[in-house]
Amino acid sequence: MKIVIAAFASVVTFVGMSGCRILPSTNSSPTTKASPIAGSNSGDRDDSSSLFADDKSSLSDKELQELISAQSLVPGDARLAVLRAPSSTLRGTSANKDLAKQDELLNDELAAGLKSNKRITSITTMPSMLVPSPLTVAAAREAGARFQVNLLLVFRPTAQVFDTDKNADVTGLCKVAGAVVDTKNGTIPFALTVTEDFQAKRAGADTAQNVAKAELEAARKALSKLGQQAAKFLDTIP
Repeated sequence: MKIVIAAFASVVTFVGMSGCRILPSTNSSPTTKASPIAGSNSGDRDDSSSLFADDKSSLSDKELQELISAQSLVPGDARLAVLRAPSSTLRGTSANKDLAKQDELLNDELAAGLKSNKRITSITTMPSMLVPSPLTVAAAREAGARFQVNLLLVFRPTAQVFDTDKNADVTGLCKVAGAVVDTKNGTIPFALTVTEDFQAKRAGADTAQNVAKAELEAARKALSKLGQQAAKFLDTIP
């Protein structure tokens, strides 16, 4: 299991899940696209004003400095919502009704990991229908504000299968990328990608279903770890 933690206050575009497909042994990172921010005099800016705007294509030095210096604050009674990025269903689970239902419950694994943080008094699930696809930071922040939560944890599971040896079991990687959006100012104080290996037994016509089960179990493990790491990080914020 490989964990990469990046704490940054930048703009991230959450893209839809590309799905799980049979591929050669290659590994690529999720694609992100930056959203621009609007600048103003820091002395005139209210802490609750957004740092972001979608009508610009570049950042000035002043805007970058404001973005870097912005601070996220977590109150003692923080409300957090979990949002799965639109169109990010694990493709292998769609062919089986039971697996599809389990895929829909992945939010619960993430919420369970977050419960260790005592400052979070409420954890809810936000339906993906409330946000556009592809998802931008601005849209996520607005949805979080309308949902009346302090923090929004967006996650996106992906899986990659390696099936190069027909005489061996199928192996693969499940990646879960997550980021916390501060709905007060639109910054992203925390981002994490958790990677879990999985292996599925080759069994003729049942191979595809075995792969789907294995990648779903790997996603559960990754989400639980993502929730735990996010809970630990939020304890470090004033």
